[in-house]
Amino acid sequence: MKIKNIFCLAATALLLGAGSMLTGCSDDSDFAPYIEASESDIELEPDGYLKSGQPATVELGANQSWKIVSKPEWVVINHENGDAGRAYLWITAQPNKSGEDRTGYVEFRLANGRPEQLSITQKREPDVFRVSESTFAVNILGKTDKDAAPEVTITSNYAWEIVLPEGCNWIEPSKAKGDAGESAVTLNVLPNDTKATRKAQLHVKSGKSEKLITITQDVKVFTIPVTSITINLQGTHTADGQQLMAPIQAVEPWKVTEKPEWLKVTPDHGVAGQTVVTLAADENTDAERAGKLTLTSDHGIEYTLNIYQEGVVKDTPDSNPVGYVYFNDTMDWAIGGTDAMSEKKAGDARNIYTWKYADNGFTNPLPTFQSLYFDFNAASETVYTMAGYLKMNRGATQTAIMIKEPLIETGHYADIEIEFDYSHHQTDKMEIACWITDKDVTDQSVLQEVLASPTFKSEKTTGSETPWVWKHASIKYSGANANTKIIFGSAIQGNQSGYYRWYIDNIKVTRTETK
Repeated sequence: MKIKNIFCLAATALLLGAGSMLTGCSDDSDFAPYIEASESDIELEPDGYLKSGQPATVELGANQSWKIVSKPEWVVINHENGDAGRAYLWITAQPNKSGEDRTGYVEFRLANGRPEQLSITQKREPDVFRVSESTFAVNILGKTDKDAAPEVTITSNYAWEIVLPEGCNWIEPSKAKGDAGESAVTLNVLPNDTKATRKAQLHVKSGKSEKLITITQDVKVFTIPVTSITINLQGTHTADGQQLMAPIQAVEPWKVTEKPEWLKVTPDHGVAGQTVVTLAADENTDAERAGKLTLTSDHGIEYTLNIYQEGVVKDTPDSNPVGYVYFNDTMDWAIGGTDAMSEKKAGDARNIYTWKYADNGFTNPLPTFQSLYFDFNAASETVYTMAGYLKMNRGATQTAIMIKEPLIETGHYADIEIEFDYSHHQTDKMEIACWITDKDVTDQSVLQEVLASPTFKSEKTTGSETPWVWKHASIKYSGANANTKIIFGSAIQGNQSGYYRWYIDNIKVTRTETK
């Protein structure tokens, strides 16, 4: 600050006064008017005081009465006027909340009109500016994870305003301007119809400060714990045996807009929140199949689940050459009885279940028989050994035998030829059959289903001609696989009355040309 010394002027005035006393009487009006302030520039803090916290002090000297003729409204002075002499002025200012530094002038004037000016500068009040939150992530409906619109609290010592980016018409603040103090503002975000995530930065301005609020709005509607489901062949469970259920969490209503024809979805729509959906599929009798289950929300957002269903594995031809023998049983182990074929009469037949082979010097054939064949009526014990072949059935009791072990490797198939020798017993009127089926046959009741069903192969050799004569049967079959069962027996099964006795020998299964 510049300090003016008024004492030289005062001394000059005294000398002039002394001269006057020598010549005659005079008063102050005879001297040149003067008014001087000890400061010409004062700088105040935002609160209106000096840095020391005290009012600014100015010593004013004048040889006439004086008064303040102009000053800024925000300047406060303890005296507005005074008489000739010296006066001490205390100067302060109102707090500066204008947002800018400000400068004003105080003008003093003597009675005769001579002026004196004092410059007052006051700093602006520093910004006190806070925004409670600067980042928000909202869903497609404009809601936070608290299911509410974003809210901020703006605290400022100046007026404030929110400025949206150009073209941003999807955010609507509950108020865009406010006065100093604390204000709660809700940022209303409109639903996102763009089908793409969008982002905006709002500029909040107060005083000379600026803060950003970033809002990101996604288009995610669905929360589903899986992206794909694999269903079993039967369509009842997942491939690993779990229930076909999927909890669907959505932020808005939705419905199923696409699904495979073979898939049923219950329910096929849902509301905001969680909906547990149950799936069911038609049984699949063909190759593995796939489809898409698409859910679409009210705002057109899609979520797709990939749906797979296990299929029947398509077998491939095995690698065995034409003529490969899958099974060959000459039945040399079926001993103990007489040779009815050469004797042309019934002779002795030994029950494979009850006759005491060891006591008669023979190796028991039952273990070999049971390792090779399944007896559909084993409880009735109606299989007999002869001299290297088998006799089947007795009065009112019939059975059939099935090759026990699979002939074709799993995953493969082959065309085969089944051969066997057969003969009738006495005058029994017989139909000797060879059934071929992929069905799981385990007892005679199921075997009857095989006999009656047109969906299974039933190749028969028939005859009631002269007994005790071997005949050769040959049956060709396409597409035998690991599930194929080959069964030999009479067309009459069970424990029906009558005689249906016959003989079997030399069962053989070989591979034919397979494409």
